[in-house]
This record gives sequence, C-alpha cells and structure tokens, in this order.
Amino acid sequence: MPGGKTLIWTLVFLTSTVALDRLIFDYLIFQPANHSGWDSYRWYNFEWILRDAERSFSRLDDPDSDTDGTIQSQEAHISEGQSGPARAETDPLASPGKPLRIIVLGSSIARYSIQKEIMQQLLEQRLQRRVVVQIISHAAMMPEDAYHYVDRINEMEPDLVVYPVAMVDFELEHLMPPHIPGPFYDERAHFEFLKKRVPAQRFYPASFALDHSDRLTLTEIASGFMSGMLAGIRYSDQWWDPLEFNRRASKDKPLRSYIYYQGNPLAGGVYRDGKTSGCVAFPASYAGDVLTFEVPPELYNPDFSVEIEWLSDGSSPLRIDSELARMWEPHWEDRFRYPPSLLEDENVQRQMFFQDPCELNADVVARKTHKPDGSGWQKISLSPEQQKGWIRLRLSHVIWNYRLQPLDKSNRRYGEGLRMPGQFGLKEAPVNQVQHRRWFLEDQRLMELSDQQYLQDYMDRIQPPDWRNRPPVIPFNNLRIVKSFLPALPFKPVPQMARLFNVRERLDAPMLLIMNPENPVESAVFSGSQYFQDFVTYLRKQHSSGFAEIHDELPMQYFADPHHFTYFGMLRMAPRYADLIEAALAHRSAIRSGVQ
Repeated sequence: MPGGKTLIWTLVFLTSTVALDRLIFDYLIFQPANHSGWDSYRWYNFEWILRDAERSFSRLDDPDSDTDGTIQSQEAHISEGQSGPARAETDPLASPGKPLRIIVLGSSIARYSIQKEIMQQLLEQRLQRRVVVQIISHAAMMPEDAYHYVDRINEMEPDLVVYPVAMVDFELEHLMPPHIPGPFYDERAHFEFLKKRVPAQRFYPASFALDHSDRLTLTEIASGFMSGMLAGIRYSDQWWDPLEFNRRASKDKPLRSYIYYQGNPLAGGVYRDGKTSGCVAFPASYAGDVLTFEVPPELYNPDFSVEIEWLSDGSSPLRIDSELARMWEPHWEDRFRYPPSLLEDENVQRQMFFQDPCELNADVVARKTHKPDGSGWQKISLSPEQQKGWIRLRLSHVIWNYRLQPLDKSNRRYGEGLRMPGQFGLKEAPVNQVQHRRWFLEDQRLMELSDQQYLQDYMDRIQPPDWRNRPPVIPFNNLRIVKSFLPALPFKPVPQMARLFNVRERLDAPMLLIMNPENPVESAVFSGSQYFQDFVTYLRKQHSSGFAEIHDELPMQYFADPHHFTYFGMLRMAPRYADLIEAALAHRSAIRSGVQ
C-alpha cells in the first residue's frame, strides 16, 4: 500500500535524523580532548564537566576501574547493582569502604568559592576516607536551572549536595520591565526573562516547556519539545568556538590565542588575561627559538620599548616556595599533598606571591632593546646561546590607574604590560584543566591593599561614574541599585527563592544550602536591614538544619567584585566549607542512627 510505504519511509527518515543528531551533537562533539582552561567557554564546558562528573561517579561503581590515577580495590566501591533509592537509605559515614560523593552545585558563586581538588583532599584528611568532589556549575545558574538539572544529579547518587548562593542568584536586578533595577518586582517580566535564557534553551528546553506549559503558548511548547529532541537545534551555535580551539590546540604547537592564561608561571607574575607586570622574567627555554609577545594597543606609543636582558644561571627569580609553586598545575591524583598550613595561615599564602624580578641583583650577561613599530604580536629570534639561562623583560611603560604611564618603582609590580602567548612555555597543549584555578596578579594585588585603598580601588573598578558604558560591570551596579532599595522594603519571597526549596524536594540526597559571604563593601548597604533579616529567617525556616549563613565571614580584600572570591579568598574559606560539610554529614548520620 503506497500510503503505508510512505509512512514507513517517513519513520525511517525521522529515526535516522534523530540518531544522527544524537551521534554528532550529543556524543561526538564531546569526544575530543579538552584543552581549554578554567572559567572559559561556559556553556560547552558546563556540559563537558557534567558529563565528566557522571563518568567519574560511574567509575566508582566499577571495581576494576582506575579512578583519578589510583587503582581502587573491590571493597572501596559501591556495588554496581545498587539503585539510587536503596543507596539513599544507607549512612555514608557508617560505610568507610565506600567513597563519599559530594556535589557542589551552583552559579559562578560556587565555582569561585570551592576548588575541587583542594576540598576533596581536605575532607579526606579530616574524615580519613576516600572522598570524591565534583563541581556542577555555570555562570548565572539560578535555582530554576538547578531544578532542571536534578534528575542528572540524582543519577550520580551523591551523599551530599552543597549549594552556595548569594543575593545575585535570585535575579533581584530584573525587577521592572524592561529589566530596570528598582523597588518593584514584576513576576511576568521575570518569567519572560527566564524562558529566553541560554540554559533554558540549551540544556532543558523540553523540561522547561513541560513544567511551565500553563504559561507558554502552543508554539513555545512545541519549540521546547523539538529542541529537547534534537540536540543540533540546542547546541549547533554554541559549540563551534571551543571545538575549533581544541582542534587547533591538538594539531598545532601550544596556542598564543586564548581566553585566560594557561602557560607556565612567570617571575613578576601575570594577570589572568595574560598581561605581565612592568618587569617579568622566565627561563629562556620557554621561548624556544622565537620569543613571542603582544604589545596591546593601549600600551603602545612611539616611545615604548622593551629591554631584553639575559641573566646568568643562578637562583630562580620566581622566588616561590617549590612546593607551593606546584599548585600552579592541577593534581587530580593522590601523590601531591597540599600543605595544611596553606589554608590556615595567611603568611603561607603570601609565599605564593609573585615578586618583582627587577629587584633581584642578577648578573646580566647580555641585553638588547626592542622598539616595536606598532602594537600587535612581536617575534624576536633567539640564537641557541640566547635560549639558555633566564630572560628578563623591562618595559618602558605600563597601564596603571587606567592610563599609560612611564615605568617606575610605584607601578612596576602591578602595572599592566605585555600580553604573553596563552600557553607560553609549554611543550604541548594542556589537557583536563577546565576545573583547575590558578592565582594571578589581581588576586595578590587586592590582598596588599588597606581597607581605604581597597575602597578607592573598588570604586574605580566596579562603580566608576561611567559604569553604564562598561558592560562587564553593569550587572554589578544594577544589583547594587536594587540592594539600596531593600532596607526600605518589606520582605516578600521572589520565585527563585521558592524554587530553592523545590530543588531540595526533588533531590534524593540531602542538600546543604550556604548563604555565601559577600563583599563587605556591598553588604554594608543592606545586611543590617529588616529585609535581610527576614530573608535569612525565610531560608532558615524553609531549609531548617540544611541551611548555613556565613554572609559576613570574609574581609573585603578577598573579593574580586561584589560576590566572587579571589584565589586566596577561596583558600581561606576552604576550612569553613569543610566544617559545614562535616556537620551536614554528621547530621545525616545522626538521623540515620536515630539519635538526632
């Protein structure tokens, strides 16, 4: 029957289309080695990290797997036959042979607050057992997003889900259409904002359409289900840049183009975007036969020059403790132990600071001056003899206080200079560093400021008079405006606050909700208000013993902005998070044993 054949061929075509779509966009694009770094390619790397976490926990269920470089014994694993609900009835602390599974969930608040391998090792030392920590995070993750990720999280069977939040996670800055910060909240405008966000369109379109079918048009519902069925619709315009980056990194020698610096550490330090200080030094072998660096357009002027000095072999100008310097590279395996004092003693943390190599009295065996013709990438050929020892670069000018200035001792250490290749000094492109955070000059610079200096610096960086013309700081200032209204308002839960409780209800595992520290410069505006007190009371009632409030436990110098920790803020808070995680696990054990 012709009609029957047409139907069959139509079904074959549709099935083949879906299968090919899943093969390409839901599998093959995640197979290449990932050469990108921390906090880059946010949407691709979120899905990549989520899949990596799923594989990591799955390997724990395989007695013969090699997990994180260490062969685990049969007894050290959970039986593959155990289901989620059955496993949820066991007490993780009462089963010391089983690795504890901890998932840290949240927005960039979570990612900037907790370093995976540091927290994992800290908990292992305290609990005297194997712990596996995975961080499931993407920028601007809201409770709405977390709610739709819960099914995948439940499949990983965590023993505890840790969810650090800050005021920014509740989208308070989107209060009035068209998202103008003010004292009133428009729920309809908030929903319009929700459905247009990248996470809803890319990671859970079908789930969102099903959950909000009463508020969506038929066209929007159909579009959501179609996007959920075909990964190509969701992912095709998101994955090209990271895939091209990974292709070039695996094919060519280490790249000079990048988002954040992934190369070797340099004496004198480097900023996260790869810019040096006014004086920088490194082993000549890093450069190979061609020294490459970029003169940014804002740095170039007709008088700009770079003095290149070759230093005799001797002590390293890097001057960072060798054990602490090892933290520059990720250590997913168990062989490297983080010094316990690193998390407790600020003086030990300061031993990680980059020192000014121009203060080093070194023997200069040769020098030359490079005077570029303009901005852009510069290439300077090095002879075999010039590839030995150390090279030190002294710049004639730096960017300091947002303007070009001649180099002097006051701006040499933290003025912004040349931009180095993204993987400078490496022989091959790095792999599996998406979750590894490094410390940079901006982290240590803030720690060296007094309160008054920090306040002035904060006003210049985050709240300049022309902030509306600076896209990176617009969200910070919109939220600041909203916070300034809070003391005059009665507290009323907004939808994302209620959604947090839905996340807890849907999880199979206990959830520890942490009201994270915020920058005292910002929190001073609202933290003493009745609104904030009622807000905290609301969360405490909603989440009971699964809630911890540590809102004011970190000095301003440990914040890069209103709510993100610097690297050293992350180190300082690690023991505090470990305390809260231990208490949450102990509370669960007490409930299981009936002695609460």
